[in-house]
Amino acid sequence: CRLLALDPSAQLRTPGGAVQPVRLVPEDADVEGLIASALAARPEIAARSAGIAEAQTRVRQERVRPWLPTVSVGYSAGGFGAGTGSGDFVRPRTRTEFDAVAVWTIQGLGFGNRARTRAATADVGQAVAGYDLAVNAVRREVAEALADARAASQQSRTADVALTIAEEGFKLESDRIRQGPGRPLELIDSFRQLVEARQELLRAVLAFNAAQFRLWAALGNAPGG
Repeated sequence: CRLLALDPSAQLRTPGGAVQPVRLVPEDADVEGLIASALAARPEIAARSAGIAEAQTRVRQERVRPWLPTVSVGYSAGGFGAGTGSGDFVRPRTRTEFDAVAVWTIQGLGFGNRARTRAATADVGQAVAGYDLAVNAVRREVAEALADARAASQQSRTADVALTIAEEGFKLESDRIRQGPGRPLELIDSFRQLVEARQELLRAVLAFNAAQFRLWAALGNAPGG
């Protein structure tokens, strides 16, 4: 349930019958094509790309910061009047004022601004390095899962052939026992080989299915999707 992002209280039951291989992604697919699909779908790659774009924007901001002033704009309106000592009063008159102030700030005679630009440039390099690490991790996951799926597919085919041979051998020994000249020890040995062949095929199919699910998740798909 945890791997499939299901309700932990859910009770999972396997279907009856033999375990069948689950082929979610063709194991003969081109690895570079799968890697390209994974890079386009994996969320961490998109996040790293956004981080690079943000860091580059900060570099541009720091480069133009000394040339962009801080602008302050003010506006006021009202009236004013005056009076004389004899009691005469001059009729108030309206007034309107508009103020605009631009201030350029240079930090440390320009050296501070240069240091801020270098720090922002270093952040770009760090973001690019993180992006490369994420890309390499995705490439490794896809390549390893595809290689495991191919190896498990080959192992499954080999185990299937071995099971067919073991079934034929057990059938022949059983027929000999029924006819009389067969030996019980040879029948037991054939039965043991048959059981081992079935177990080996089961292990191969389970390994193939696990590799398929890892490959499916490495391509950016939800495990339960």
